[in-house]
Amino acid sequence: MSFLSDIMDRARKEIKTIVLPEASDVRIIKAASIALKENYAKIILVGDENIINKLADENNLDVSNATIINPRTSEKKEIYAKELYELRKTKGMTEEQAKNIINMEKIQDIENYISYLKTLKEEYFLEGLDDEKLI
Repeated sequence: MSFLSDIMDRARKEIKTIVLPEASDVRIIKAASIALKENYAKIILVGDENIINKLADENNLDVSNATIINPRTSEKKEIYAKELYELRKTKGMTEEQAKNIINMEKIQDIENYISYLKTLKEEYFLEGLDDEKLI
């Protein structure tokens, strides 16, 4: 058995949850689709459900078993904004800026937006899920 096969077998035996904030990137959706199909991990995609599903459909990818969280429309968006502020306040971020980032409708600077989403600890996207392990 090869090294890669060993890793894949271990992944199947110890299912973990992976949070992917770059969910509007087709490469991420493809990776999520493979991980779900091969049962390597549970997947949480962070982004707009309509965009994610459209990209998946256009590329014949199945992410129907992924959890999709849109921070903008989530009932927890105030929690996300508060946590983002707490994590970035030493860098000069204000509470208002954190709220604006979470509520962005048009994302003009996608790299900064993704960076802020990554700053949020993954457990905030996992809150409420039972017995989840995080990668």
